[in-house]
Amino acid sequence: MTNERLQEIIQSLPSYIRYENGKLFNLNSRLPEGIEGDYVTYYDYDKGERILKKGTVIGYTNYQVVITKEWGMTILSAEDARTKRIEHKNKED
Repeated sequence: MTNERLQEIIQSLPSYIRYENGKLFNLNSRLPEGIEGDYVTYYDYDKGERILKKGTVIGYTNYQVVITKEWGMTILSAEDARTKRIEHKNKED
């Protein structure tokens, strides 16, 4: 991700999401969020079956909203949003 792209994402963040040391944190949910290039693992549903998905974040995640290169946009249930996991890349390198 270019510095220009990073600045574009940071400027679009809502006030309740903080960017610090290459990572995002949601002040409302008290959960980490993913920024472009991070990996996110979450549960989604296909024909009523709960399945685990992993993808590369585009832009940033915002609690229930996850956008990945592999799966596109997914709106998670509130329960599933609390169980999503973020693997941060070190953005300061």
